[in-house]
Amino acid sequence: MQKEGENMNMKKLLGIILACVIAAIALSAPMRTFYRFPDNVQMFSGEEHFFELGLPLGVTASNKGENIFINGISVKEESVTIDTSQGINLKPENLGKHEIQFNLFGVIPIKRMSVEVVPPVKVYPGGDSIGVKISQQGVLVVGLDKITTTNGETEPAKKAGIEVGDTILKINGEEVSDVDSAAVYIEDFGAKGEELQFTIRRKDKIFDIKVAPQKCTKTNTYRIGLFIKDSTAGVGTMTFIDPKSRTYGALGHIIADSTTQEAIDLDHGRIMESTITGIVPGQRGNPGEKRGTLKYNSRFEGDIKINSQFGIFGKLKDTNKLTEKELMPIALKHQIKTGPAHIMTVVDGDKVEKFDIEIQKILIQNNPAPKGMVIKVTDERLIEKSGGIVQGMSGSPIIQDGKIVGAVTHVFVNDPTKGYACFIEWMILESNMLD
Repeated sequence: MQKEGENMNMKKLLGIILACVIAAIALSAPMRTFYRFPDNVQMFSGEEHFFELGLPLGVTASNKGENIFINGISVKEESVTIDTSQGINLKPENLGKHEIQFNLFGVIPIKRMSVEVVPPVKVYPGGDSIGVKISQQGVLVVGLDKITTTNGETEPAKKAGIEVGDTILKINGEEVSDVDSAAVYIEDFGAKGEELQFTIRRKDKIFDIKVAPQKCTKTNTYRIGLFIKDSTAGVGTMTFIDPKSRTYGALGHIIADSTTQEAIDLDHGRIMESTITGIVPGQRGNPGEKRGTLKYNSRFEGDIKINSQFGIFGKLKDTNKLTEKELMPIALKHQIKTGPAHIMTVVDGDKVEKFDIEIQKILIQNNPAPKGMVIKVTDERLIEKSGGIVQGMSGSPIIQDGKIVGAVTHVFVNDPTKGYACFIEWMILESNMLD
């Protein structure tokens, strides 16, 4: 009996020791590195992807999908042992998807990784200055106003429940696409003494509101106390152009209304080449801006189909006049490194120039997000000309080691030499050019 008790105590002790060992391994630096490996990896066919690890323990791997080599060993459905003491190197054989399961000691799941192998992508780098005009669906309410009538001041729209940021889709059941047509409705029905029914979209809700126009004694017109707008225009920078599909991407961030800061609901829009006529340099606390005009005899013109967190996307009418451009490969996230790079942008006229920058930080992103890198302008000529990054440079492509790696998106308000950039990988996916 005593011996059996001793055996039971020994088993408990061994169990505790084993649990402590497993816990120590799980919390070790190499294992924490393993956990931080991305869940989803995209690779170009013909390339290899190396993960630094240094885990001198038994790790097994199995794979669902096309054959893939891990550290030189062919991995299919059957589990195989991988030496991870020097890291993990992935080398797929064919295009397709892989679902790789890594286990510790062959039994403890520690990481599942999805690997997608796609053909290499080459596009024209941008840098060209573009004029952007977007007309949205309906008209946007950008302000409320008081009306002076014979009975004093009143605010019909506000009292009825209309708010800044609302989109007016219809008036009396008829679609409204511009400010002028809305003004005609208000004047005509105001003169008749009749109410108007406004169909309003507020975020994801659509509803009707009735408002009675009032005669304004200051303007001698019928009004309801609204400021509205029907389009947005500005200057930005082209990021890439695919000559085969004529698909382009630009800006690197969503277009939002400057008054309400709400994302603009895209109805239709267009871009064309612009000429930079001047730059207001950026200063600490006060971002600068490019100033430009639409270019006569533009080399390119296109529509706008997508307005998203990664920029605007559409198709050019043709690319025949872009003869000076040469195809350049894009880099995936894991191919980018901190250190020197350069941007392509226009600071005078229509000449695309290169300016030195430094990629200071690369943010780990398993899913698409707009702020992927922190960059700093190091080119003294650009700093002297613009103070660093200014409004209108958004979309300027970032080049490193002969590949397009991303696009400028935002400037740091307190330091105009620094800003954010997004990965070109996300912009390419958002453009739908790979579909």
